[in-house]
Amino acid sequence: MKPSQLAWYRRILALLAIIATLFFVQAPSGQRLNHAVLDVFTRWQVVSDAPDDIVIIDIDDASLQQVAPWPWPRDLMASLIEQLYQQHHIKGMALDIVFPEQKDRAADARLAEVVERYGVCIAHAFDTQPPGRRIGYLASPSPLSVQHPLQASGYVGNYAALAQVARCSGHITPQADEDGIVRRMPSGFRLEGQTWPWLAGALASHQVPTAVAARWQPIPFRHSVGSWRAVPAYALLSGALAPQALDGAWVLIGSTALGLNDAVVTPLSNWTPGIVLHAELLDARLRPLPAPAPLLTVWPWLVSLLLVVGTLWALRHESLLKGALVLLALNGLWLGLAYGLWRARVDFAVIAPLMTTALLLVLLLPFEWRWVLRRHWRLARLFRGYLAPAVVERLLQADDAGQAVLTPQKREITVMFADIEGFTQLSREMPTDQLAQLTREVLALLTDQVHRFEGTLDKYIGDAVMALWNAPLEQPDHADRAMRCAMSMVAALEQWNIAHPEWPDIRIHIAINTGEAMVGDLGTPLRHTYTAIGHTVNQADRLLGCARDAQRSVVISVNTEARLQMAYESEAYCVCREQQGCVHTSKQQTLL
Repeated sequence: MKPSQLAWYRRILALLAIIATLFFVQAPSGQRLNHAVLDVFTRWQVVSDAPDDIVIIDIDDASLQQVAPWPWPRDLMASLIEQLYQQHHIKGMALDIVFPEQKDRAADARLAEVVERYGVCIAHAFDTQPPGRRIGYLASPSPLSVQHPLQASGYVGNYAALAQVARCSGHITPQADEDGIVRRMPSGFRLEGQTWPWLAGALASHQVPTAVAARWQPIPFRHSVGSWRAVPAYALLSGALAPQALDGAWVLIGSTALGLNDAVVTPLSNWTPGIVLHAELLDARLRPLPAPAPLLTVWPWLVSLLLVVGTLWALRHESLLKGALVLLALNGLWLGLAYGLWRARVDFAVIAPLMTTALLLVLLLPFEWRWVLRRHWRLARLFRGYLAPAVVERLLQADDAGQAVLTPQKREITVMFADIEGFTQLSREMPTDQLAQLTREVLALLTDQVHRFEGTLDKYIGDAVMALWNAPLEQPDHADRAMRCAMSMVAALEQWNIAHPEWPDIRIHIAINTGEAMVGDLGTPLRHTYTAIGHTVNQADRLLGCARDAQRSVVISVNTEARLQMAYESEAYCVCREQQGCVHTSKQQTLL
């Protein structure tokens, strides 16, 4: 697959990932995942200092032990309400308690009279599943307009005397999402042409005028569960609470007692008392956050697009680690921005960019893996005959492995030519099979030395070997590598002659030149070949003639001599200068 084809595959798969994400975020599984991320955001933003003007009168386990078991007598509830209004001058009160049945007539009448006198907001619970039971009576709804309220099928109300006199009423029915977690409250329930708003909205409606309420009231959960100002009911009834301690407060009466089971699962806890939901909603009603700026709603889409582009760009990295780090940074940046947008109350699917990235990776990785394997296979096949196996492995692991290596480019290299002295005469004197065997053994010996010094075997030219250094891998000491390789070739051939007395003594001539040349895959679609061309290569070929004429084993150019970083035995080579021919050097001996 060509890089241009891969680029088109990437674009097509990116489009498919975006389309799939649009469907996924609307699916139940997508919404659950989005809720899970937003729940983490919710826990991040929780503070431990709830406002002092909202107070919970808690009928807790201690109150049930010290005062009376539940249900309390109605006249006791009436005394509790009277004491709050007479001794503390509170702003308003709501009961997170339903009294569906008549009990003692006198006590019921007293509670109804107290609720009417102070305008206490009473509660109803609604049911949306048919057939709905209707228990008790519904009070007149508070005058709060709700857009698209939920349709109720049944309810649990209060006894008739209480329902008839209540001037404020609201519902206490939260709605759990599909995962069972409560994150929002219906703004209202509609039944028989009337709509009952949520309890906190009804309580604050006289002080906080509002436009038409949306269908849902998101519960902000801005405060930890235990941070709300709570007063045990027994402390109030026993007189332990100083008068005027709650002046100017909004009071919610409810229970956190374990036995009353008035608790739900929320993003903050698996056990959150229901009264805390109403406290959060009341605080949101009294201190509403500003609406998000219109331009902020565009950011999620812009960032989603940038993440897709960033993912495609990251996958262009030859290093999987670099690509993974880029993706990790991009998604971390998105989560940080998403948290800021969520704090600004922008409504969006936070998982959309993350899912697009994940789907894009799932769709792209098979293509990318196949392309990488084919590219490595091509490189390995191409360079297997040029380089030692260890060098091929390093080349495949290099960051620039791939098209950049094969693309023809100009760079400084050191080129070596080595041929067998008197090969023409040998070809006349020796039988063909012996000549072939001799040639193979000598070329194998020379090739081993090229690989030993990590050179690139360019080609065999008859009885000659062409090798180069500093391509495809960079080798700062390329001139020294070629020089040491030449010395090693001469020494190895001397040992070979000693070990094979049955063969004629073999000598070689070696020419080395350093300079700029064009290197790369200069073959055709039918046959690829990695080679070097240019003046530097031609000059090295001419130096080989200089070596033959001077009867020297190793001849190097002035350019190569200038780039040598080590000193070599002076009699081992000569330098060929254009005007002076081959001359001996005066460098001191330094072994290989």
